[in-house]
Amino acid sequence: MREFFTCYRWPLVTFLLAACLGYAARSAIGRVYGAAEAVDLLNALSRAGLYLGSAIATASATIIALMLTLIGMIRRINTDFDQGPIVTSRWWRAFPRSPCWSRCSC
Repeated sequence: MREFFTCYRWPLVTFLLAACLGYAARSAIGRVYGAAEAVDLLNALSRAGLYLGSAIATASATIIALMLTLIGMIRRINTDFDQGPIVTSRWWRAFPRSPCWSRCSC
């Protein structure tokens, strides 16, 4: 048991600090505000939490879409390199020449 506390000392201290801070905040809200004002405060926080939750969901959906796009690009890159070189060294010869190119020696 002593080994557990020595190994996980900082996570345990952080958890206890967060728990004490949460309890202190909960009791401070009840003491500073009356019961009705605390309910109003919680209602205002719940409305703000709704916007925060929707923003988190939107950001998560965007990140998932970008990750799937990258996975698709990586798969496509692997197949393109397996097929061999596609571009030749003189790619411009594939296009028809215009009359003004007749003087060009390239």
